[in-house]
Amino acid sequence: MATRPRFRVLLLELTVLIAVAAGARAGVELRIEASRVGDDTPARVRRLWIEGRRLRLDPLPGDASAHPGGLLYDGDDQRLWLLDGEAERALELDRASVDALAERLASARREVETRLAALPPSQRAAARRVLPSRGERPALTLAHTAAEREIDARPATRVDLLRGDEKVGEIWVVPWRHAPVRRRPVRALASLAAFARYAAERLGGRSPLERAPVPFEVFDRLDGWPLEITQFQSGRPAMHVRIAEAREVAIEPASFEPPAGYVVGPFSSP
Repeated sequence: MATRPRFRVLLLELTVLIAVAAGARAGVELRIEASRVGDDTPARVRRLWIEGRRLRLDPLPGDASAHPGGLLYDGDDQRLWLLDGEAERALELDRASVDALAERLASARREVETRLAALPPSQRAAARRVLPSRGERPALTLAHTAAEREIDARPATRVDLLRGDEKVGEIWVVPWRHAPVRRRPVRALASLAAFARYAAERLGGRSPLERAPVPFEVFDRLDGWPLEITQFQSGRPAMHVRIAEAREVAIEPASFEPPAGYVVGPFSSP
């Protein structure tokens, strides 16, 4: 009887190898469950696919917006696409377009300041009160805590996610030796983290990924694998995210490209 589970594992490995030989590549598929704190509706499920330095996050079914829609990332080119499944479009962003967008935003701010400077003091003060605040925001940082618990029989410690002095999340992290994935498949996440930080630094602290279910911006700074994440709003828990499943699969290279029929255009606003 003990040989049957081993046979199934061997059969799965052979299936993956055959698919790889046919053009697919061995990667990792993660099942992510997200639910609002205090909401009894079923958790929303989406898939995260990782292979080498490439990544794909499927959009939520029925989502009409690019955020929190799906995304594609190619770490070799450091190129990101935000997917809008409803409109069938992909918003493209790389380092060059981040720099160009940052310059446009800076130019727009300079133009606003020039026009404000030409107003009488009373009108200038009134205008500043109604203009949206777009000041620089602090970068995300991590604060390690002594809190511990078990998640799925794995030891986990809590890391707080901070933006300045404000707590914006909690991440329960398991050591790599207990993680459901190996280190190899997370290269894409580490590359995406560096890209997200670069975009946030250039765009006044506003990352194009800040509404994603996983805090990609700090992933490579975690000493382990995040199993559970709680996102905060106004100092209170708002969204609970759980990495429910991780398994090795064969992934077609085309899975990491904008879907056929999608219109590809530039990302224009953080």
